[in-house]
Amino acid sequence: MYDSSVGGPLLLPVDEPWPHCEEPHDSEAADEMRSPDEIRLLRRIRAAAAERRLGEGHP
Repeated sequence: MYDSSVGGPLLLPVDEPWPHCEEPHDSEAADEMRSPDEIRLLRRIRAAAAERRLGEGHP
């Protein structure tokens, strides 16, 4: 019953650091704010490129 913080206090222990991502990110996207439509278009373009690479036998 108390294993979710939705609508209640955060359940992260006080002495534990806040989680964050340390993976590298696309610097182009980080430098510029994009609209949701632009992001969806970029995702479609990247997905199509990935499908083409897979169809050509590239990993």
